[in-house]
Amino acid sequence: MAVATRPKAKAKPAAKPKKATSSKVTKLKSAVSGQITEEQIAAKAYELYLQRGGQHGSDVNDWNEAKKLLGA
Repeated sequence: MAVATRPKAKAKPAAKPKKATSSKVTKLKSAVSGQITEEQIAAKAYELYLQRGGQHGSDVNDWNEAKKLLGA
């Protein structure tokens, strides 16, 4: 009586290392240079927008306030 055998599974190729995303690179560059980036200002402005309850029409004020708070 012959015993059925399963074919051997192929080995998976080694995973490639992940590339740094542009936001990670930007944060790293800003940390090294000590400069505030537009991405950081935008994130703070969005935080201010949410704190205001998400009401539209004050984007410029939020942006300027974010710059002021971040010391840009």
